[in-house]
Amino acid sequence: HREPVQLIGVICDRAQEIRTENTLESMSTAIEDLDVGFFSVDVLNNHPVWTHAAYRLLGLSEDKVTLSTEIFVKQLIEDDRERVAALLTATLTAGDGFVTNLMVQRADGTTVPCTLRGQARRSKDGQITHVFGSLQKLHEAA
Repeated sequence: HREPVQLIGVICDRAQEIRTENTLESMSTAIEDLDVGFFSVDVLNNHPVWTHAAYRLLGLSEDKVTLSTEIFVKQLIEDDRERVAALLTATLTAGDGFVTNLMVQRADGTTVPCTLRGQARRSKDGQITHVFGSLQKLHEAA
């Protein structure tokens, strides 16, 4: 003699979720192909986050170096350091956004021309909470 069994379930259409996952994967691949790295600094907690591509552009290993603003600036050629440090400071203090070209100096001696973009995010009370942006390798026109 068998007891009645109930089956309760939910059927979900995952089509939109799958499309979103595919789109994000495609975007990630395109970003890697474009040599773009991203950064975000939680100003209140002094917590920087740099993407794998940013480390790669700078010629650094994530296993050996934890990137900070200071370490980033030291990866630039001498002529760019003071200017870029001033731009980053202005973003941290006044919220000024910026776009500038610079030259990365890798530990192996190679240099990489890049564009650095940065901007600030403010809380509702106007306090700067994050600085974020991108570092993109400049490619020669074909």
